[in-house]
Amino acid sequence: MKRVLSLLIALVLCALPALSEAPDETELLRRENEMLKNRLEAYEDAGIIAVFDVGQVTFDEVYAAYSELIDYYRSVYEAFGMEYRPDAAEEMSLQTELARSIADEKLLAYYLADRGIQLLSPEDLERVREDARTDYALICEENRLYYLEEGYGEEEAKQLAEQYMQENSLSEDDLYEADLNAEKQEALVHFLAGEIVLSDEEINAVYEAHVEADREYYTEYPDEFAFDALYSDNPVTYVPEGYTRMQLLLLGFDEETQERYDELYNDGLGYSEEAEQMFSLLRPEADQVYSRLLGGEDFALLMKQYSAVPYLGEMGQEEGFYVNAQFDQLDDEALNAMLELKVPGEFTKPVRTPWGWAIIRCLEEVPSGEVPLANVYDELYLIAYEDKLNASYEAAMEDLRQELRLTFFFDRLG
Repeated sequence: MKRVLSLLIALVLCALPALSEAPDETELLRRENEMLKNRLEAYEDAGIIAVFDVGQVTFDEVYAAYSELIDYYRSVYEAFGMEYRPDAAEEMSLQTELARSIADEKLLAYYLADRGIQLLSPEDLERVREDARTDYALICEENRLYYLEEGYGEEEAKQLAEQYMQENSLSEDDLYEADLNAEKQEALVHFLAGEIVLSDEEINAVYEAHVEADREYYTEYPDEFAFDALYSDNPVTYVPEGYTRMQLLLLGFDEETQERYDELYNDGLGYSEEAEQMFSLLRPEADQVYSRLLGGEDFALLMKQYSAVPYLGEMGQEEGFYVNAQFDQLDDEALNAMLELKVPGEFTKPVRTPWGWAIIRCLEEVPSGEVPLANVYDELYLIAYEDKLNASYEAAMEDLRQELRLTFFFDRLG
């Protein structure tokens, strides 16, 4: 291979004098000569991990990026009291992916510079800078308030907040660089991918694939539906049988009482004399709220007035949570009362829960089977769009790799 490349370089050099009258062609040959010398150097130098027509990736570059990544992983593991020890296969996999990433960055840098392309305008840069200023101020203030709540004085809280920002590389410039890189990457993906247009057939294909996957999954694991319907990043397109959507208005324990009741509950003493006393103290308020509901007051407004259910979060409060006969977050008394609700708007009397007294309202019985496409169209459109955008971007990147003849020497890693 080295002899072939050397011969090609010699032939190019011999041809140059005869082409002095054709500067355009001469320049092309000169560039090809540089490319060939670049490749010959890469084949001879074991410290080069990748080569393309106008550049290289060295082992030192890959190892520097690898060391930085390993240090980050170790810090994350240490935060959880663990030790990070990658084996040889994982080390090789990480270094390989980093080599690919560095090569792609260099290919793109050349592509943009060669064509004089500026992805972000001065206005874009100023917007990113302003966003970084705003984010920096917000994070500083959040940390200052945190330390104040922990009992520190004003000046000490401010100093600790600033120290936290420094230790975690959260200066305004750091945030700006992170935001700028994200903006550049997004602009680059859209630039290379070009305009993305989705047909109805493509949307339907994504919908059908999601329905089939959800049908298979929730048939095997029906209890997972209740969580996914509220919190999954992907839309749920299939509903197993037996689910109802409910809202829960909680008259809950205060923090200290909740901690003590949790101890009793975990020890099997949820119906002990001490636990009964906790519930009896709350009962008058629960009965009063129940009377207000019977008098026609709005359930949602009263629900917002009282404390949230610990495990549901804001979404579960507002949109309701999904339950079936196997729901295990409530005692039997509350679960049975809840399952008797069939009419939307109907609610229970106050029932005991692990967090105090609750009144539960039926929102709807959830039809089983496929969720209509119209109900999940917007979410599926975004999924289909992102999939097509990324596929188009990767196809453009592969064309660029082929055009600049990117070659890797992964056997030199490790």
